[in-house]
Order: sequence, then C-alpha cells, then structure tokens
Amino acid sequence: MNLPHVAVVVNDLGHVVVEVDDYELFDFIEDYLTEECNLLSEWVSSGEKGTPHAKWSMGFLAECAVELNEVLGRLDARELERIFLLNNPTE
Repeated sequence: MNLPHVAVVVNDLGHVVVEVDDYELFDFIEDYLTEECNLLSEWVSSGEKGTPHAKWSMGFLAECAVELNEVLGRLDARELERIFLLNNPTE
C-alpha cells in the first residue's frame, strides 16, 4: 500500500498503527474505517493542530493488519491528496 500522507506501521507493542500527516485527512480516514469498514481502533493519538510534522495516529490490534491494508488500499490517492491540500496548500 502506497498512499500519500498515510503510513501503516507496527509499534513496539505489536499494534498496527495508521499514521496520518494532517487532521482533516485523519478525520476522513477515521470516518472511513469506522463507518464504512466497521474497523474500530483501540486507541487514538492526536498531534497538535498547526504544528509542523504533527502526526495523528490510530492503533489497531495486530490481527487487523491484513484487513487494514486491504481497505486502505481501496482509497483513491488523488482524493487523499486533495483532502491533505485543504490545510496544506502548495506554494
């Protein structure tokens, strides 16, 4: 899976973590995962809005890894980029 501004990693505790570079994009992905895919995160960590390089994260149990990659892979990279640019316009 190669999506702009979104990464899926495994942390030291074995949780699968979805990391997002922007709040609006995080909100979109969180809504998509919970409302359309019925995947509920175990925890959420938020960056400080307006802080450069802030990340917003959702943690899932390790057994969700395959399903997360599958459903995130369905997202349109162009749409994710469009949402990201709402708060992060290029100059």
